[in-house]
Amino acid sequence: MTENKFSKYLLYAIGEIILVIIGILIALQINNRNELRKSEEQVTLTLLQVHTELAENIKDIDGMFLDLLEKDTIVNNIMNNRFNPNDYKERWSYIDPLNYWSSLDVRDHSFQKIILNTNSIPDKYNELINDLQRLYTDDKGYVQSSSKKMVE
Repeated sequence: MTENKFSKYLLYAIGEIILVIIGILIALQINNRNELRKSEEQVTLTLLQVHTELAENIKDIDGMFLDLLEKDTIVNNIMNNRFNPNDYKERWSYIDPLNYWSSLDVRDHSFQKIILNTNSIPDKYNELINDLQRLYTDDKGYVQSSSKKMVE
């Protein structure tokens, strides 16, 4: 009879251990899902910040382009003697239009955050990250070197 009680107790203990192990595995799975969700939210937030920076960079480039277009028009008008002395008095930029250049500083802080956390970014973003890397290395270098050449 005591052996029967011992075997029942042993089965009960094994059942309890299995239930505890199953509970731990479920808790780990829930924790992993929560960590993945947090990681996804962080990546999404950072990508939105990259989008905002890109929009600001485009706005700056458009402004720079309009500024260059205005300077080109002024130089063309000066070369063709379309200004009279009063025009020069009213607008100082007509006197030396090529002397005032603004350089472009491409914003990339959010992209740098992505690069620093590449290991925690889900694989589904790999293609997008690769495209952003090309944009921020090749294209950014070209834009900034062109901007510096104009300033010099």
